[in-house]
Amino acid sequence: MPPGVAMRGAWIEEPSPGTGVNLSYSAEIMKRHAPLVIFLTGVVLLFPSIWSETSITGRDEYWLSLRTPMETIARGDWLTPWVNGEPRLKKPPLLYWAIALSYELLGIHLVAARMWGVLCGAGLAVCSCCISRELFAKGGVLAGLMTLGTVGVAIQGRLAMIDLPLAFAVSLAVWLSLRWWKSGGWSPILGASLCLGASFLLKGPIGFYFFASSAITGLIVFKGWNVLWARLPQLVVSGLLIAAVSIPWPLAMAHMWPQYVGTLGEEFGARHFGDWSIVSPFSALGGALGLVFPWSLVLIAAVLHTLIRRKEPWDRRRLWLVFWYLFSVLPFFFMRTFERYMLPLIPPICVLCCEWLEEVEDSIRILMIQISMYMTAIVALLISLFSLWFGIGIVSAVLNLTLVMSMLWGAHQAGKLKPAGDSPAGQRIAGSGGRSTSHPSTAHPLSRYIHASVGAIALLLAVIMGGLYPSLGINAMPDDVQDVVGDLPAGVFRSSQPSMLSMRLKRSVIPVSLSDGAAERSLARFDGVVFVEEVNAASFEKATVSLGLMVTKVGHFRTFFSRKAWLRFTREGTTWEDWRRAIRGRSLEDLKSAICYYRVQPKDAP
Repeated sequence: MPPGVAMRGAWIEEPSPGTGVNLSYSAEIMKRHAPLVIFLTGVVLLFPSIWSETSITGRDEYWLSLRTPMETIARGDWLTPWVNGEPRLKKPPLLYWAIALSYELLGIHLVAARMWGVLCGAGLAVCSCCISRELFAKGGVLAGLMTLGTVGVAIQGRLAMIDLPLAFAVSLAVWLSLRWWKSGGWSPILGASLCLGASFLLKGPIGFYFFASSAITGLIVFKGWNVLWARLPQLVVSGLLIAAVSIPWPLAMAHMWPQYVGTLGEEFGARHFGDWSIVSPFSALGGALGLVFPWSLVLIAAVLHTLIRRKEPWDRRRLWLVFWYLFSVLPFFFMRTFERYMLPLIPPICVLCCEWLEEVEDSIRILMIQISMYMTAIVALLISLFSLWFGIGIVSAVLNLTLVMSMLWGAHQAGKLKPAGDSPAGQRIAGSGGRSTSHPSTAHPLSRYIHASVGAIALLLAVIMGGLYPSLGINAMPDDVQDVVGDLPAGVFRSSQPSMLSMRLKRSVIPVSLSDGAAERSLARFDGVVFVEEVNAASFEKATVSLGLMVTKVGHFRTFFSRKAWLRFTREGTTWEDWRRAIRGRSLEDLKSAICYYRVQPKDAP
């Protein structure tokens, strides 16, 4: 079926040719190549600092994502991921395979691991751009820029984590399904099937849920169930292809490792569905809104306006985006969750927000953009002042403040823009529902201002995450730590710190314990260098005495390190009084954790 042809109400007509103002040659080029422009912009914004040990990280990244491919390569068993000397069966292997491949090709370093986050972050922005183009026949640049200007992508795009690749795979499947819906061709539905199979190999069936949410709500809103019956053969082939990609690895694991089936139940139980003593709906609400900061208020306004407006006919495309978002987020109110789990919702959110901004009155558009800019500027200002007060990251802080001042000036200047109706290029087109149908590059300066503002927010987040945050020195280690360890095994005791030790040594560290289980993990038989947090040093030294080990304290250092979340980096037990003393003294040293390291040898060592 050719694009723009309605199928019994299942789709909506695209704007007729000649509606609005003719595009200039440069605008036409931009519209044609918008996905490429957005992808390259995403890579440029997300790439800085991913090579740094002090860049944003979290325990799931440095303890699992970075180390699992190392141990998998070391064992020579690519079918089964390994970590801590055990099969890593709780998560499918696709990301681990990708990182292991880049380790083999590029060497073991942070860029090789984190480049997949950068590519998927840029790819997710492209998906937002393409979904916007498919639904509303717009250039899609604004939706792509807004995706890059969300705190969720700005953070997760710098990490070697599963959630952003999952979001990219699901969103790409949705876009390809839209193309299939309009054209009926085989290529889009087969591509969508491969993406869904990949989503399963990234994080299991949760990707199917996110896709089903978009598909079911779309079928309800567009009343397109008859299309499925008309294309049943294609759906059957699609299902077979998804199964062919998804099923072999779980079947192989169930055959090789009988405990694999049990891990599935453990993963489900870890979410604590319906356990209100642990589950907090406010956590899900905060994640659903905080993920797209600073566009949270725009999202709320767009959802409410779409649901409650009465004077105009409902735009089914926007209504679908709202239902897609609401239906997808609903289960997270009943489970233990992290906001990164909801990354697949960013494309519908950004497309909805951008389309809503195109429709509302100019005064509201300006106000919402200003609020978003002010919120971003406040966060950037606080971080910059923190950095300057303690004398760290001065260059990044000054650059950050320069961008903040420019953003605040731009927000102030927005009030001087004339209404779009005063400009012939921006006049509303009769019958278009009050929206300007001209392309942003040829429309009134207000449209260009909105694009520039959204891009500025994306740039400011990139400077904060890629420049200012790494300069704080979180997870820093001595330059000579790898020389101290040498070729000896490196272990950690009752901790996962130093977080970047495995990357520095280019081999996975060993979590040692007092139990006499696996030989390589038993402290009694360990022959190497063990790193211990100072709070655990006394119990470690006592344990080595009782085991009769030969122990020499090699050294110690103080550092910040991420505790599960990237914002929690001070030593355990830090109080407000500690912070007050640090602020008065303009020194963060007392807030750092101390890490000691010991040369440990068994008593029967030569």
